[in-house]
Amino acid sequence: MKTHICLVSDQPLPNVIPALHEKIDHIVLLSSPEMIKNRNLLQRFFKERNVKVSLFEIDAYDFNLTLAVCKKMLDDNNGEDLTLNLTGGTKMAALAAWQQCWFSTKKVRIIYVDTANRLLHELGDHLTSELLPANLLTVKEYLVCFGKKMLKNEEKKSRREKKRRQATAELASFLVHNPNLQRKINRIVSEYENQSKKRTASPYLYIDPEVLGKKGERFCTILLKTGIGTKGLDGGINLNSEKDRFYVGGGWLEEFVYDQIDEQRIPDIDLHMNVHIAWLQQEGKTVQNSNGPTTNELDVVFTWQNRLHVISCKTSAIDQIGGKVKGKDALYELDSLHAKIGGTYARAMLVSVHSLNTASRKRAQDMGIEIITGPELLRFSHHLEEKWGIREPHTD
Repeated sequence: MKTHICLVSDQPLPNVIPALHEKIDHIVLLSSPEMIKNRNLLQRFFKERNVKVSLFEIDAYDFNLTLAVCKKMLDDNNGEDLTLNLTGGTKMAALAAWQQCWFSTKKVRIIYVDTANRLLHELGDHLTSELLPANLLTVKEYLVCFGKKMLKNEEKKSRREKKRRQATAELASFLVHNPNLQRKINRIVSEYENQSKKRTASPYLYIDPEVLGKKGERFCTILLKTGIGTKGLDGGINLNSEKDRFYVGGGWLEEFVYDQIDEQRIPDIDLHMNVHIAWLQQEGKTVQNSNGPTTNELDVVFTWQNRLHVISCKTSAIDQIGGKVKGKDALYELDSLHAKIGGTYARAMLVSVHSLNTASRKRAQDMGIEIITGPELLRFSHHLEEKWGIREPHTD
């Protein structure tokens, strides 16, 4: 039986990735009382994959106690193909586990995982290193590791017609050069939604090109190419559903970003858009509030090279709304969310139709959040490679 012995810490990936890579049969989790929540998440993750799970409690700072627990653990797992993963835990616990396994009469392989660089190091008389596979975790699996559950997501947009992609790209090119027009559109959609809540709105939203100004007619023409809405009177357009209004109010940017990534044909990438997630309690039930489950929405999200990538798409002017600076709030929200759902190795990006001021860009840099705004969006694939090293594979 192939067994991994793991020290539980705040970051689950160094324990999960090598276990998936080596297709283990049994995982032994050594955890302190402070790590019970994380241990339970790992336990549920592996049990769902039919991996046997054994639990041992240690004291993260008691060397002798951890030695004793490790000795019992080795005695209990006699005859198994044992590997000690030293990546997690405190230094004290790791040293105790290493000493007990290294000097054991049993043969115990010892590894350390460099998650950021996808390297699995085997420690012994001579260090050997192995490059881990590009992507062992789907978005759904990644979220489960951090106590989140994917509720729903839009169907794969690669199944959409080429015509819709091309029209969305044309709309993006038009609106990033006319951000004030997007402001007017957002205001119109918002006013209609408010009327709908009061049940005073018509069955559909009519967008009058004259209200949008001299470029309104072109906007309506492009929008009809996307298959959104129907032709209305005087060159205008009728938005007949909530999905239509969502697209016009900002959904087009999510689709554009999704399409730009999808068209790169990145091997092993797991790409999704408009993903709704729920927060899980330790027993696996969703966290509830007065309105139902506690949820968040991820505009565009994917896993690649065993890391979660979260992209927030904004069509509203986030640096100045109603005289109040909003860029800071958008950045803090993204920074907090991506860390909670993806841990230390997750990456975050903010894309916006509107430009960000110098203070917001500096704040994003300090947070490690990548920024793509305005006309920069039209070179999205270039920026994706420059910022995250993601590019279309070369073919001979």
